[in-house]
Amino acid sequence: MQHIIPITILRRGQVSERTSLSGTTIDELVRRDLFPQPVPLTKRTKGWVEAEVDDWLRHRRELRDMNDPRLLAVDRILNADLSRPTAA
Repeated sequence: MQHIIPITILRRGQVSERTSLSGTTIDELVRRDLFPQPVPLTKRTKGWVEAEVDDWLRHRRELRDMNDPRLLAVDRILNADLSRPTAA
């Protein structure tokens, strides 16, 4: 018999609350493939797999603990992009 592990889906507000990231930052990270991709739930609704978000946070913590420069490189990329004015 196969054991089925339940999957918990987080909505955007829950992801923002869990990560302390704004929706704009989450979107940019997803666009750059630096954050877990959302799962389409309906035509207009998406969510994130809780375990994938938790893994992403664990990985960030590991980078921090190792003083890995990739942690700051991602932040520099995001801060530079998010400070640019968007095209009208």
